[in-house]
Amino acid sequence: MNNCLSSNIEEIKWSKMGYISVFDHWLDEVEADECKILCYSIAKDSDVLDEYLDSEKKFINFYTSLSDQAYCFYKDSWQLFNTNSEKFERILKRSLREERLDFFDIYYPNYSLRFKGGHDRTDAFFIEDIRFLSDLSKAVEINGLFILSIQDYSEDLDRV
Repeated sequence: MNNCLSSNIEEIKWSKMGYISVFDHWLDEVEADECKILCYSIAKDSDVLDEYLDSEKKFINFYTSLSDQAYCFYKDSWQLFNTNSEKFERILKRSLREERLDFFDIYYPNYSLRFKGGHDRTDAFFIEDIRFLSDLSKAVEINGLFILSIQDYSEDLDRV
């Protein structure tokens, strides 16, 4: 099933892609250099870890609110996880904290929606059916996150 799922996900014709973040805009170079919560290690070194963890929780709440289950590409195969499990939360945290650059790849089949973890508190999303874009936007807003951009999908952009 994992091989079948993997090929099915890789064959989806995404219609849109975009980026979600804890920030309400793309940070310019100066803002990024001055940001004390840009990533876990900077927040820890700057003694503002509580502020970082508050916004990290927004991401965790967002990803767990989308569905009770999701597939994660984990240990070289797609595996189904309960989104309220400790293991799923560890996968999220490892990616959000950029630990060993082990970024998540999550697929929610109910929405045909895929997320890839990224740098600097910004993750990419890929959506097949734009009818679900409204649901996604509401979930992002409810959890205190922001959509930075949405654009037509291009395979060149899938390599995030």
